[in-house]
Amino acid sequence: MADMVQDWRQLRRSVLASLLAVVAAEAAGDRLPDEWRKHQHTVAGAAEEHYRGDRAAFLAAIIHVESRWQRHAVSPAGAEGMAQIMPETREHIEEIEPAIAPIDPFHPVQAADAAAVYLDWLEGLLRPHAPTDEDLRALVASAYNGGIGNLSREADAAGSWRWDDIATVTRRDYAAWEENRAYVIRVLDLEKRYRESW
Repeated sequence: MADMVQDWRQLRRSVLASLLAVVAAEAAGDRLPDEWRKHQHTVAGAAEEHYRGDRAAFLAAIIHVESRWQRHAVSPAGAEGMAQIMPETREHIEEIEPAIAPIDPFHPVQAADAAAVYLDWLEGLLRPHAPTDEDLRALVASAYNGGIGNLSREADAAGSWRWDDIATVTRRDYAAWEENRAYVIRVLDLEKRYRESW
């Protein structure tokens, strides 16, 4: 049993190290993909209409991490399009904002609109818990990636909704938490890079 626990810890450290290496490589100056320029106005329009205009770079960072702007991307879990929206989430978004229904996740404009609506909904839900705007963006990115239920469980375990407190929680029952933390770091880094490139 002790060997299994040790093996699991080594695997977890290895996965985290790999993910952090990817984040570091991105932060070290990899170019932003050329595809984003094709969708720059689409993302800006979606952020302006359905989210907050000043969050266009954040929306672009989410799309970048989710699919690297590949409009026909499909994940093994079933997330679709450049915003990687799950079918159940798409139905929820259509209930939140019926004017954009039905959503074709493979259509760049509809995918950007859907992601903007969902990010706005998450931000409204999480705003009362976030002490700072950076905490809010980190919480929203975490919930977009890992689900609001998982984020809530991690906040409960941390006893706080501050991202720095939540990010330090290590729970054995949520093995994907390290991936989620790396995802948030990557989104926040890319948000700065997209804002500088806009």
